Amino acid sequence: MRWLLLVFVVAACGGSNSSSSTGGSPQALVVQAVGTQSSAIAAPGGTLQLAAYESVAGSYGGSTLQQVMASWSSSDTAVVTVDPNGVVTAVANGTAVITATAGSATGQATVTVGATPAAVTIEWNLGAQTSPVSTTITAGTPVQWHASDTNHTVVADNTPPPATVAVNQGTTTPAQTITTKGTYHYHCSIHPAMMGTLVVE
Repeated sequence: MRWLLLVFVVAACGGSNSSSSTGGSPQALVVQAVGTQSSAIAAPGGTLQLAAYESVAGSYGGSTLQQVMASWSSSDTAVVTVDPNGVVTAVANGTAVITATAGSATGQATVTVGATPAAVTIEWNLGAQTSPVSTTITAGTPVQWHASDTNHTVVADNTPPPATVAVNQGTTTPAQTITTKGTYHYHCSIHPAMMGTLVVE
């Protein structure tokens, strides 16, 4: 089965200094899927609803996302199309960039139509106490943990691996699809010396 994989990219706004009701200024336009945290849908013909948001900083720190009306475009309509309401439709294999524009602010989502990547299995055993586990994956690739020696947990130190998930002896965790690039560290709460690193490129 083919799938549509979506990697979200936040594009910095330029030139917009309008203030929100809290006195902050819009900092970015964020493109997100609506109603799902999954970045994969069936293709061809599969669809995904996108929405555009401004990230507005408040006067006392912090920020909120406010949905805005936007115009939409695809860099390659032979791969994916997008309608005026932000609905993306897969057409053929390949990669295209969906751009949302609201005033001078823009946000982008890189869309790839293709086969579902196979899950990467990380062996999570007591050996990680002396030799920390390090794994590198491509954004959008499912990842799962397997324990063969005894019961363990996977606890994220700086997200986004599972916040906390049990890995009992002889079992494998449900696959997690991570689309946010970065270097993430995790450990086992049962055996705290067990350390792991997941690099998402």
